[in-house]
Formats: sequence, C-alpha cells, structure tokens
Amino acid sequence: CKIGLRDHIHLESNEITISDVLHDNGYFNGYIGKWHLDSSEMNYSQSPKSGAANWDAFTPKGERRHNIDYWYSYGAYDNHTKPHYWQDSDDMVVVDKWSPEHETDKAIEFFEARPKDKPFSLFISWNPPHPPYDKVPQRLLDMYPEKSIVFRKNVPQEMRENSDYTLKW
Repeated sequence: CKIGLRDHIHLESNEITISDVLHDNGYFNGYIGKWHLDSSEMNYSQSPKSGAANWDAFTPKGERRHNIDYWYSYGAYDNHTKPHYWQDSDDMVVVDKWSPEHETDKAIEFFEARPKDKPFSLFISWNPPHPPYDKVPQRLLDMYPEKSIVFRKNVPQEMRENSDYTLKW
C-alpha cells in the first residue's frame, strides 16, 4: 500500500492516504484546519467562486478530499485572529476568533455530532505557531510577561532579528 503524506505538493486523487485506508475499514473521517492538500482552485477554474488563490484553496467535496467525511479547512492563510474556512461549498466561512480556539471548538462539535455507530478519526491542524508570530491575542500574551521566544540554533539570523519573530511576551 502506498500512503501519500505530502506538503506543498499537489496530492493526486489516485494516491492512497491514511484517510483512504481508514475509510475502507469503516471509519468516519474528519479534517479541521490548515492543509496544503490541493493546488489552488485557480488550477481548475479561470474564475474560482471561492476567491481561492495560490495555496489558499477550496477543495471541493469528492475524490480530492481522500474520503474525509467532515471537512472544515483552508489551504494557506495567516490571519490567525480572523481566519476563514471552507466546508462543502465554495462559500468562505469567515470567523472572528483566534484560529486554534475556533478549530478546537469545531473539533468538539465533530465529536458530539459524529456517527456513534462507527469508528472515527479526526485530523486537526492548527496553524500557529507559525509566522507571523504577532497574530496572538493579547490576553494570551499577557499570561507570560517578561518572556521572549527562545530560538533553536537552526533558525536563520534574519528570522531572529525580524520584529515579527522576536515578539516579546
């Protein structure tokens, strides 16, 4: 069995993923959050209804979702305090809440609403921590006064010096 786990590369519909294997074994699958699953809708339509561009893609229901039954996702968008998502239509869902909190709320909804007569899986991909690091609610930053980010040695110097990355909290 070939299992495709990729990022930043278009995942072909005919590749077998973990969600395909779980589905074939009776699982109800959910996905919430960021995933560069699909190349932009621009690759399939000159005028995408969703407004998707670059990696921020609406992935329509069907084979390109690899047997994910519950879908609440986006391709790439770094405004974590006002995120957007797509479900089963190209209508963008815009939310006024920090993305990890909102996605956790959606995960709780998934657990409560999922079919109770079958096994399930839920993949959740919170975007933060991810640049830009300044997109964190102040009430959370205030929990850690006088602290700053400690960078690993492999972080490039320009990232350490850029104010977006050296946010003090």
